[in-house]
Amino acid sequence: MHKIDKLIKSLNDFIAKVDDEENIADVVPDFPGLDKLPAIIEDYEKTVARLLRAQRKRFLNAFNTFVLKDDKQTLEAFLVFLKSDLFAVDEFAEEFGEETAEFLQLTVEELAKLMMESIDKDVPFEVLSKRTTDWIQNWSKDLAELMQLNTHKALENELLQAIEDGDSIAEAELRMKEMPQFNRNRARATARTEILTASSRAHYESFKQSPAVKEKKWKHSGAKKINPRATHMAMDGVTIPVDDFFYVDGESGLYPRDPSFTAKNRVHCGCVLGPVVDEDILGLSKDEKEKLRQEALDEMGGPSTSRRNNGKIEDEVSYRPIENIEEWDEKVSEPWRNKLTVAEATAIRNYTDDVYRPINKYLRENKLDGYSEEEIKQIIEDISSGISKFDLEDNIITYRGLEDNIWNLPPEILVGMKLEEQSFVSTSINKAVSFDGSFKGKVQMEWRIPMGTVGAYVNSISEFDHEHEFLLNKGTKYKVIDAFEEDGIIKMIVEVINGA
Repeated sequence: MHKIDKLIKSLNDFIAKVDDEENIADVVPDFPGLDKLPAIIEDYEKTVARLLRAQRKRFLNAFNTFVLKDDKQTLEAFLVFLKSDLFAVDEFAEEFGEETAEFLQLTVEELAKLMMESIDKDVPFEVLSKRTTDWIQNWSKDLAELMQLNTHKALENELLQAIEDGDSIAEAELRMKEMPQFNRNRARATARTEILTASSRAHYESFKQSPAVKEKKWKHSGAKKINPRATHMAMDGVTIPVDDFFYVDGESGLYPRDPSFTAKNRVHCGCVLGPVVDEDILGLSKDEKEKLRQEALDEMGGPSTSRRNNGKIEDEVSYRPIENIEEWDEKVSEPWRNKLTVAEATAIRNYTDDVYRPINKYLRENKLDGYSEEEIKQIIEDISSGISKFDLEDNIITYRGLEDNIWNLPPEILVGMKLEEQSFVSTSINKAVSFDGSFKGKVQMEWRIPMGTVGAYVNSISEFDHEHEFLLNKGTKYKVIDAFEEDGIIKMIVEVINGA
């Protein structure tokens, strides 16, 4: 069995044992801030459960839209589609990683503050070390990828078993609905384990930054636990230097539930760390202790350059349509035109006429049509160079109509997907131009374009200035925020992803 398969099996085995846990305070030795953990764990559990439900819904919706008449053929075909397409666009890992980083950051900071205050009021918590903020980011990402891989493997195995057993469509759907990878137990076990891990990391961080702490002590929850691990009971009272590793069951970690341990030593573990204090250092002056703390921070990569925003999802950006088109045109067009070279202006003007066809054909299919490869590459370079000189200082909304559903996927499957346009993308700041009464296409797109996006309002040099065209650069990435069908037309809201 491969290492990753063993890791996933270990994780599943321990999560399967989870039941309604006692109050965390009843199973974990006391420490400063313990009373705050139940609320944090509950909030994180709800967040994880919501993400798991959304992930299950996406897969079930995809399954239901894929149904064919022949059950066996459908299941086999869907399994191929699942592995080759749906797994690749699963958004769970990214969403879970962002949420987890935020919860870990909040927990580590809050508990480090309380722990350092309890150790020595002369050396209060100010900022996390870069080593710990890096750990938060890296572990959030690694955990997210592991959980997503776990679910993908389980889904694949469930469908293979359904095919082998000759299940009907309804039976296969029920299998997917009832998978433990999507249930509340998984959310509960994850929340409890990871928030307690954050508490251990907070203690380790506090001990490193507190000059008076010279050693750390493993503290077992003792008789409070119903099924204590013998190996963890044996660790009770073990005292080692702060930077040394504890060795448990042939595994090593800096603290209880350290991610370097496997699930058998992490899930359901209620052990904690305690500080061993040097009274002589406690008696030093405040300035002397602060100097020692700064030395410790330097050793850990220095203080983090960010705090609560590290891993936090930014507030939603506010987008707006261009209400006064003439006024906006006067504001943005002339400064941009004055920056363009003759070659750039010519290339963009020709693109708005009919040169867009051979250019986009080359970008999408790598096929030439009427131009040599050298010529087409130069035109593309001039267009990109020209539109990159436009300064988009607003978060704007533009519009684009398409004749067909170019993705060949139902709208509910498109929601959440991240996509990329290989070609340049023509949109309009005038909704009426894109979706007027003569529109006969099958897709209407609302584009949300954040400030700083590489694109340009090319209307002032366009061959068709009534189109009010905003041209996006080749290779633009975007996320589908919403998509639904109404009166036979797919309506979508997408948001450009900058820095992707």
